[in-house]
Amino acid sequence: NLLVSDDWIIKVADFGLARFTTGSNLETLAKMRGTMAYCPPEAYFGQKFTQKSDVFSIGVILWEVVSRCITGRFARPYSEYKNLRLDMQIMIQVAKRNKRPTLPATTPEALADLIGRCWAKEKDERPTTESVTDTLAGFQGE
Repeated sequence: NLLVSDDWIIKVADFGLARFTTGSNLETLAKMRGTMAYCPPEAYFGQKFTQKSDVFSIGVILWEVVSRCITGRFARPYSEYKNLRLDMQIMIQVAKRNKRPTLPATTPEALADLIGRCWAKEKDERPTTESVTDTLAGFQGE
């Protein structure tokens, strides 16, 4: 959950599923948790989660922001695919068919590129969180 103030300061909330990467949490970290529509392909395949897994989720959040700003209305990720009703269906399509939410046609090219890189199927091809932050900071004032 992200809370946005009137002056556009974002606060991350609801850490109910967050875990520290310590020895006592290894079993919990190995289990699937959270909203599957935001999960990267590696979640479906049971691969290890890394910071690059979080970058995939950041890409979905960026899609939500861009979609809302351009269309003026909220849309759930993947809602344009009428045959995908359940989160597990979405997760399978993301992992096996490389399905992603559709960006509005008027999305600025540089922003569409950033979101696309966040959504790369292979986690090693995704940018770092620092790179995402730097790229977004570069958009300020545009």
